[in-house]
Amino acid sequence: MSRCAAFFSGLLLTLTAGCVPRDGLPTHPRMSVDETRRILARRAESVKTISSQATITLTRPDGESIRFDGAIALRPPDRSRLRAWKFGQAVFDLTVTPDGVWIIAPDDPKHRQDIRRAGATAADFGRTFSSLLGSFFSSADLTGAEHGDMMRFTHKSGNGAALTCEVDRRTLTPRRYRLLDDGSKRGFT
Repeated sequence: MSRCAAFFSGLLLTLTAGCVPRDGLPTHPRMSVDETRRILARRAESVKTISSQATITLTRPDGESIRFDGAIALRPPDRSRLRAWKFGQAVFDLTVTPDGVWIIAPDDPKHRQDIRRAGATAADFGRTFSSLLGSFFSSADLTGAEHGDMMRFTHKSGNGAALTCEVDRRTLTPRRYRLLDDGSKRGFT
């Protein structure tokens, strides 16, 4: 009986050990906003390119929204690409370079206008994010504040728009960037 109990206990322990979620990121002791900012500025200076999967949410002024699977690629300070899919079908493709902005949108006239409006905001996001990527955390007018397990850093531009970054305090990892218009409405996340 004890052999059977030991076997099942060992089996249960083995099976449940694999259920612990791990993100594999190193953790850091709690530190001040300024210290966090210095570390993130050093890291950002070493970044040459970024590519990532994304979830893209487009929200109309009336609150109606739609989500897409997406991918983003950036090469600071002036190149970015954002592509979105719905059910495996490409919905739009936005490319920003020093030579201009290109957007490929659906043929449906109703959705084409929605995508073009979103594309204008996304182009602003791409330009702003790409240009600030290396200098965001070292810019003189960056403000930071603690929010529980997150820190929020904000850079305001001359036109009143703001780019914010939410950072996981435990791993010192930027988790979300948001481009806000001058009325603090979310323009792009």
